[in-house]
Amino acid sequence: RPFCRRAYAAMVPKPEIRAMTAQEYDSCMDLAALTSSQAPAIKPLGIPTDAWRAFCAADTPKTAAVGSGLSLVAGAKGAPLGCLFLLPLVFEEPGEELYKLHRGLTVATEFSTAVWTDALKWSRFNGLAVGSLAAGQALRCTLSGVSDEGKKAHVEVALCLRAVEVARTRGYGTLLVETSVAAQRNIWVEQCGGGVRAERQLSSFDSPSRALGMFPYAAQ
Repeated sequence: RPFCRRAYAAMVPKPEIRAMTAQEYDSCMDLAALTSSQAPAIKPLGIPTDAWRAFCAADTPKTAAVGSGLSLVAGAKGAPLGCLFLLPLVFEEPGEELYKLHRGLTVATEFSTAVWTDALKWSRFNGLAVGSLAAGQALRCTLSGVSDEGKKAHVEVALCLRAVEVARTRGYGTLLVETSVAAQRNIWVEQCGGGVRAERQLSSFDSPSRALGMFPYAAQ
């Protein structure tokens, strides 16, 4: 019965959620890179594990990720159940050398850029707070990851809710998240009160570079 599941979830001990330390960065990055590599927008591209991990680390560098105290980790020290990386929004791309690791990295960036472009283009109608972006008051969730044990403890929801709290208490007017995972989208929208500002269908995405063909997701 449905209420039994909710009652069970309420009884599951909630792990501590705290600011990520420099010592925890590597293990959290490993977990987040592994988790995100399985996302519908990434997995079909065939990017090798080490290449994707390097790309993620370049997009979310250690100093920026933990220096501000914004990024979050759940669970005992040394054994993260889940993590969520938060950075002030900066429109920068990883170095060009990284794209030589695998052509799929180019496609992943193209798809992300297309969604961002749509969000900004239609900001007058979709509710995107462009003023916060221009004023440096926007926070970005770059990556998140949850272990199998963390899923049982409902860590992902707790991390997302805490991220919203962090954004508010630190004075950020906007928290931006990109995801191609339906379950994650539901958490951010239904449980955190977020809104969808732009979205694109993977199957119809036309890759400008043709790095993996015209429609790299079409066969998925």
